[in-house]
Amino acid sequence: MTIIYCLFYFRQGINAKYKDDVFDEALYFLEAGRHAYVHDLVVDSLAPAAVLMNNIAPLYQLVKKINPDEVPLWDFGGNVSTIHFIRYIT
Repeated sequence: MTIIYCLFYFRQGINAKYKDDVFDEALYFLEAGRHAYVHDLVVDSLAPAAVLMNNIAPLYQLVKKINPDEVPLWDFGGNVSTIHFIRYIT
């Protein structure tokens, strides 16, 4: 991944953040390699809204793209949360 590629998607993520488009923000920051930040967005904003609106499929596609090695303390809780999330939607 080149620096220009990362910077482009990082900038797109910031633009989406200021437009209050959390899903696009997550997509762009994921492309920029900010997996831990996207994980926090999913846990804090996207997952609760998706469950309440019963719109899990797009969130599931996003969660599958998060690299567990990039998320601090994934082994202590992130993996368990993902397993429960996958069981919930299937």
